[in-house]
Amino acid sequence: MSSSRKPVVVLSRELPAMITSALAQIAEVRVAAPPAPDRVFEGASVYLAAASTRGIAVSNTPVVAEDTADLTLALLLATCRRLSYCESRLRDGQWAAVACELGIRVHGKTLGIVRLGAIGEAVPRRAAAFGMRLLYRGPRRKREAEEAVGASFRAGLAELLAEADIVSLNCPLTEDNRHLIDAVALAQI
Repeated sequence: MSSSRKPVVVLSRELPAMITSALAQIAEVRVAAPPAPDRVFEGASVYLAAASTRGIAVSNTPVVAEDTADLTLALLLATCRRLSYCESRLRDGQWAAVACELGIRVHGKTLGIVRLGAIGEAVPRRAAAFGMRLLYRGPRRKREAEEAVGASFRAGLAELLAEADIVSLNCPLTEDNRHLIDAVALAQI
């Protein structure tokens, strides 16, 4: 134990300040980023990187719903408008190859959202700016969220896919969700 009477936690790398600050309230926090002297481990109670060598999964998910929703819309726009393809052709000097490559319009399309959780509720708030019609499916109907974001519930995935032009998966990867969207599902869009 350190002289501060707090346990010593050694981090394998710098973490975001909000995490380090939270840890500092209950422990002395040290970073063992290379080249770290051996004394950084003196009196250490916990070394966060050691968990993976013991098969223990360690993760941190700070509040990221809004940031993830921003990225979702950015990727949606980039994919629909074929931005990566067009940008690479333009850099290669293939102006003629992209002259008519506008991709598909996002405005007015129907967005199907699989799971209306924190991220699933943040995505439609952004999609509304594009005049998108919003559908969702999840393990249960969420009437309050429906009203808040203007989305309509669909009981089954097949029903949602039949109506959606674009689909956003906002569900955790679980054994139940693995391969949720496969060739059969894609053929329904």
